[in-house]
Amino acid sequence: MALGEWPALDAPVLEPSATAAAPLEISGLGYWITIQGEIIGSPKVGSLGCELVLNGKGSLSFIVINPPIVPLCGQTVTFTDRGKLYFGGIIQTVTLNTDQSEAVKEFTVEAVGWEGQLERHLVKSSYANYPVQSLIEFAILDADLDADNFSLGYTDPGPPVLKLVDADYVRASDYLRDIAEAGGGSIEISPEKVISFRKLALREAPFALTNAEPEYAQAVEDVDDYVNSVTVLVTGTSGATANIERADTAEIALRSAIEGSSGIYRAYETIQHPSSNDVVELARLGVSFAFLFMQSRARVNKNFTARLRRTLLDVGQLLEVDMPGLSLSGEYQISRMSISDDEGKILYEIEGTATNKRQLNLDSLLRIVRAAKTTIVIPTDEFQNEVLFSAGQTWNVPGAGTVQVEMQALGPGGGGGGGSSFAGASFGGSKGGEGGKAVSFREYTAGTTLTIVIGTGGAGGAFQSNGSAGSGSSYVSAPGESRVAEGFPGGGGTGSLMPQLPEVPPEGSDGVGAGDYTFTGSGSPGGAGGVGGGSGLAGTNGKVIIRY
Repeated sequence: MALGEWPALDAPVLEPSATAAAPLEISGLGYWITIQGEIIGSPKVGSLGCELVLNGKGSLSFIVINPPIVPLCGQTVTFTDRGKLYFGGIIQTVTLNTDQSEAVKEFTVEAVGWEGQLERHLVKSSYANYPVQSLIEFAILDADLDADNFSLGYTDPGPPVLKLVDADYVRASDYLRDIAEAGGGSIEISPEKVISFRKLALREAPFALTNAEPEYAQAVEDVDDYVNSVTVLVTGTSGATANIERADTAEIALRSAIEGSSGIYRAYETIQHPSSNDVVELARLGVSFAFLFMQSRARVNKNFTARLRRTLLDVGQLLEVDMPGLSLSGEYQISRMSISDDEGKILYEIEGTATNKRQLNLDSLLRIVRAAKTTIVIPTDEFQNEVLFSAGQTWNVPGAGTVQVEMQALGPGGGGGGGSSFAGASFGGSKGGEGGKAVSFREYTAGTTLTIVIGTGGAGGAFQSNGSAGSGSSYVSAPGESRVAEGFPGGGGTGSLMPQLPEVPPEGSDGVGAGDYTFTGSGSPGGAGGVGGGSGLAGTNGKVIIRY
């Protein structure tokens, strides 16, 4: 199954909260700390420090004098600012200072987020062909995380199925992070101990960042991980290899003009095919990976740091930034947030990286490939234009220069089998098979002529008769390559022979595909079987979809 075609699962277990709690005042402050669920009063002014990191371990530190409960290692601790719970975790270190009379006891407390508690649990399990949501559920049970009150929360709809996950006494924190990365996303553990999975950062910040907001702001631009030429070595399951090269000529020319040099930034990547040793399959994986890699890396990094006093921000959120003086505009993902006490008032320092949903999607897919857990297909949103063909014709590649093209060929469906009747009872024929599907990716010079051929759906079977298989395949041909992507027809459904019950006649066989990525079925649907004296319905004609 192609990424970008992930099946929709049931509704999320827990939807993210759309609103924050109303601000509260405790001991004259808008923020407070609890230990073991008990509010400890005001921490020492200027002592608070909270660090929240995307895909990392959070931390909290503070100083409290003569608290109502003595801090001890292993106790639970939370931090809330104006009704929003930012941190939950366990105390890691306690340092006690006191005067000679021991009347004033000052405790310096350092805590880690719930990831620290997950490190105590081990996972030993092996699962094949399960979605990330199920694997999180299994981990909660296998590692007894529910005994420490961890629960499954929100998961982005349609997480991918992982082919194999094998853990031999792995720390639960590492296990959860690994399966999330293999699934193209990240694990989030809320202060309430709810474990969630996100493919992308789909959360928008509640406000935009403008020049009026920050007390301080800084913009940074760098080429630390910039790449405009890549060689990808793909290794198969038994040692076969394929080398794929790709370069972004426009970016090379731009860097050359700016720098007065060759402008080439090279990279060498090695990946493992999860299931094949066929050099053709290895090359197909390499083509997809190189395409994604260049789309993701051939861009200059833009980051910012801003200090402000507004609340309701979270790491992982997409923050719209409009600060022309610093040449900052567009969406930035919050990667880090530091919270400190400035004379009794909370100060936030956030770090953001220029990105967008498309960029995050690319990075997620690259992580999936590197994890060697599943095979990728470039998602549909990588191409801005789409053309649907339901009849044979030619098509000229538009644009200028070299154009990236995705071609999907969907084979026609088979006709449904005819029904029958006996002694007043009606019996149904079976459904026709689905057409096959193929997806291929190529680079063509603008103006190249492609030829599109569409297969015809099979006829439905008459009374007791089998339906016909689809007629002809759907495919795309290009100069020098007769059939770049081809979806073959589905088979005809079986007619009902009286008396048929309790047996059900077999459905028509699904067609296959030929191309970079192939799918049995997933093409045009087959016709429904007839009932009683009725004929089966005709299969649906094939089609071709081109994106560029």
